[in-house]
Amino acid sequence: MFKDYLNSYLEKLNCTTTELANITNINKSVISRYRNGTRIPKPNSSQLNSLINSLIILNQENNNILDNKEIETNLRKSLNKDEFDYNTLSNNLNELINGLNINLKDMSKYISFDSSYISRVRYNKIKPSEPLTFINKISNYIKIKYTSETDLNTLKEFFNQENFINLEKIVKDYLLNNKSNNYISDFLINLDNFDLNDYIKVIKFDELKVPNLLIYHVKNKNYYGLEEMKMAEIDFFKAAVLSKNKSDIYMMSDMKMEDMASDIEFGKKWMLGIAFCLKKGIHINIIHNLDRPFKEMILGLESWIPLYMTGLINPFYLKDYKDNVFEHLNYFKYPISLTGEAIKGHHEKGKYYLTTNLKEINYYQEKTNNLFKKALPLMEIYNNSSTNFFKSFLNNSLNIKEKRERYLTSLPIFTIENNLLLSILKRNNLNDDEINKILDYKKEEENNINLILENNIIIDNCYEFDNSYLALENIFYEKKIYYTKTEFNKHLKSTKEYAKKNKNYFLNISNNKVFKNINITILNNNYVIVSKSNNPVIHFVIKHEKLMNAIINFYPIVKE
Repeated sequence: MFKDYLNSYLEKLNCTTTELANITNINKSVISRYRNGTRIPKPNSSQLNSLINSLIILNQENNNILDNKEIETNLRKSLNKDEFDYNTLSNNLNELINGLNINLKDMSKYISFDSSYISRVRYNKIKPSEPLTFINKISNYIKIKYTSETDLNTLKEFFNQENFINLEKIVKDYLLNNKSNNYISDFLINLDNFDLNDYIKVIKFDELKVPNLLIYHVKNKNYYGLEEMKMAEIDFFKAAVLSKNKSDIYMMSDMKMEDMASDIEFGKKWMLGIAFCLKKGIHINIIHNLDRPFKEMILGLESWIPLYMTGLINPFYLKDYKDNVFEHLNYFKYPISLTGEAIKGHHEKGKYYLTTNLKEINYYQEKTNNLFKKALPLMEIYNNSSTNFFKSFLNNSLNIKEKRERYLTSLPIFTIENNLLLSILKRNNLNDDEINKILDYKKEEENNINLILENNIIIDNCYEFDNSYLALENIFYEKKIYYTKTEFNKHLKSTKEYAKKNKNYFLNISNNKVFKNINITILNNNYVIVSKSNNPVIHFVIKHEKLMNAIINFYPIVKE
């Protein structure tokens, strides 16, 4: 993006916003908006030409540490790319259609777009050639069609507004507004502040005693209506915990959540059932239902994050899954099966069935296997018990030809001088084995980064000194090794020198420290890694398109 190149060049040329404003004769507030991405100059405009010429002059004053032609090419090309946020449009259109229960065939006739075309836009399969025209037609359709008292009540509930004098503008703003940034911000900040040890103490997980009954008979049973369906889920977990074997649990449900989740006591029992299973060491494989508004999706995932950190949860999703008629539930743990069914919108009239009948169990086991063959990993989760797997994942990613952008809580380990690193480790009283492990890691990381930089750009966004500690999360080192301010500044100096020597490495330094314990690594079109650096050290490799795009479009560092 334009702002990334501009910030990187200014960092390398040691030029501030104020200085650039004076040189280009462009207002400082405009330069600031260029730098934080809220505004871009028009292609071939006088502002763009002035920026390019000024950067080239600055480069010459710095002994041509950058390639002048590359500066101009990158800035111009970045403006020729399509800047419209199609991801936001598809996400919000999907929420609008679901929330207002829009009939696609009826809308397609009115706006003169085929219903299959609308569906492809909705699921981000295609990009409308004239997105604003597309949005205007949808907004006008809502204005014309939603006029009855029932419709107005639906609009009030969905938009959380009372006045619809300018309904077209409300709909248009809704479709264009990147609401996911707020939800992602809360999600990441909560993850940054999360402490598994505190969580364990609060829920008294370490005090749980798994019941041990010599005989527990599971009865084949049908459950009807909400209250019995709640009982069915509790009965399943009871049977799973008291089962003699530790075979995996497999879960998938697209049943409506709100009506059962509103029962606080049931929620406590349900979570206790999950906790008992994890305490017993039972792995849980769960297919999350992501066919819901983005806010609900994020809130649902957030409630599972503490459980992910146990290393016993494997999350999945079904790509492009959509069912407007039926609701389903499938829980399986050999030799127990719980299935559920309901008509969408009539969850309270649904039915669950619990069985241990061997013939039925064989059928449900095959059904579960086939279901999970269709599922994709929502995220890959690596903790200290999967160190080698994470190292293998990182090694395999070295050959991906893609720009890397990283938001780091500390300076990158590969830029520190060996003597300084050794001095810091000795000052922190590490033993020889620990010191050798970290020195080996630093050397390996340096080799890997140099390999990536041969053909790819790396942009590192870091913070000024703020009680900073060494970045060792990739080797799952739990102990924090803090810098002194002098040590940090020496490392910062060597990092800036590294950036000057490597044309594909860019460094942005900010004093606006948003995250203290998480790092974000972005490989566009491939994955996003959210890495927590303590309590516990854990890495979430996210590949789900909607979640990945929401994080990619969230920029926690405002560069000034």
